Amino acid sequence: MHKLKPITALGADMPPRIDTIGAVTITENPNKALASVAARRGGQADALAQAMKKALGLDMPAPPGKSTQVAQHAAFWMGPEQWMVTAAHDGHELLATDLKAIVGPAASVTEQTDGWCCFDVTGGAGLADLFERLSPPAPPCARCHLVTRPAARLNTSVSFCGFRPRTGSRCWHRVPRPDRYITR
Repeated sequence: MHKLKPITALGADMPPRIDTIGAVTITENPNKALASVAARRGGQADALAQAMKKALGLDMPAPPGKSTQVAQHAAFWMGPEQWMVTAAHDGHELLATDLKAIVGPAASVTEQTDGWCCFDVTGGAGLADLFERLSPPAPPCARCHLVTRPAARLNTSVSFCGFRPRTGSRCWHRVPRPDRYITR
């Protein structure tokens, strides 16, 4: 019998990788369930938005690059009438199935959890400067997306997701470098 063991996107056994540089801490977050939601043709975006609002209280963010968060769910804009919805994996392992039941024929829903890796970045006042220096005004790497900004007004917390195959080469390695300049 095979002896398989789970590892994080950066190749770590549990616990996930954490780097602290100055006041900023970057944590790999393997506890994210992700599902893409795309409105179907024929004006289904409104029906989709209404269903999500009614069932989860979640507003689908307006373009470009915006995100919203309520209670256990967050959504970020991926493209015209397309969003990524996230939740804690521990409580929402079947997120895509649950979302499909909510939106019905108004949208196509695709499981994305294993295709993406998420990171949480926390820190002091320099956090906004960090993300501005990475690639203004976008998230830290090509095709990485901000997931939530729960404390954006305080500039103390940002989460983002990137493609899992590029996690080590693009997402993780580009975050700490500019941070070293900010915290010195």
